[in-house]
Amino acid sequence: MNHQKVMNIPVCILIFCMLLCSLPMYMQNVYGEENGVVINPVDYGADPTGESDSAEAI
Repeated sequence: MNHQKVMNIPVCILIFCMLLCSLPMYMQNVYGEENGVVINPVDYGADPTGESDSAEAI
């Protein structure tokens, strides 16, 4: 192999790893909270301190 091809292999591996590492962030943006409904049980009477029973609110 010539020198240029040998140098391209680590660069390709590095780019592949960078793309692979960014995949979870992309998936979080696609399937994250902005596409779903977020319900706060405190709005329905749950006790955020945990001192009283919040089962009915949940």
